[in-house]
Amino acid sequence: MDSRVCALAVSLSLFTVARADVVSAVKGLPRPDANMFVGTEAVSSNLVRSVFVVQVPGAGSNDWQTVGSGFFVRGTQTARAAVVGVTCQHVVAAAAKLNKVLYAGINTATGFHRSRCRVLYDDPGNDIAVLSPVHGPGENAEVENLPIPLDIFDDGSSLVEGKGVLIAGYPLSLGTEDDRNHPIIRFGMIAQNPGKNVFLIDGTASHGNSGSPVITLGSDEDRLAGMITSVVMDRITLFDEKGALTADLPYNAGLARAVRASLILDAVRQAEQKLSE
Repeated sequence: MDSRVCALAVSLSLFTVARADVVSAVKGLPRPDANMFVGTEAVSSNLVRSVFVVQVPGAGSNDWQTVGSGFFVRGTQTARAAVVGVTCQHVVAAAAKLNKVLYAGINTATGFHRSRCRVLYDDPGNDIAVLSPVHGPGENAEVENLPIPLDIFDDGSSLVEGKGVLIAGYPLSLGTEDDRNHPIIRFGMIAQNPGKNVFLIDGTASHGNSGSPVITLGSDEDRLAGMITSVVMDRITLFDEKGALTADLPYNAGLARAVRASLILDAVRQAEQKLSE
């Protein structure tokens, strides 16, 4: 037999053995939860019904400015069946700075509707605010949003680095064109969990995503891991041929900060106390 043929045969044999070892090793590893993208459409279909856009009136009669995102939560007071909205405290502060009334964009049986909100509780230190929609005359249409139940709030155990997450909200003021509620769904993963109040997500968030819920994907169940509060910014610096600085521009580094669900739960309970007063 030609020596080259023998060498090829030996190489193929070694490759087969090596491949078998690799396959055997892979089979012993846990599979990625929810196989990353497979099945996320089912989670998304519920998630888009939980979020709302936070807006303030603009200059015109039908002109609205998006200042953030939020999500509805069903409280613990079952007798009142209280439903509150959660967003970032800096979103509320931005509206106050503009001297504008906050509105939440909600889904109703008669279509998309903006409802005035009052602030029940805010926590500037953790950047959390809890809102209560205020229904006025003619605003009693049945709400079709799907509040997130407290029993899927994460206790920190799902904050595993590398775990897939979904983020829903209204980045760059997208999602309410033509008075239709159609939030943007983005995918990412837990990038860093330092065990503090805030964790990092490897996933692009933009202006308008403040207040977006972060859902961790699981093979058995999905959990509310936290809420987007800000993005991590980097800078691009440009120099001319003489080494002089010509531009220094910020850009999105592709990392987002999120506050933990346990702190959101504390804020919701504080807000409920005000509702019961």
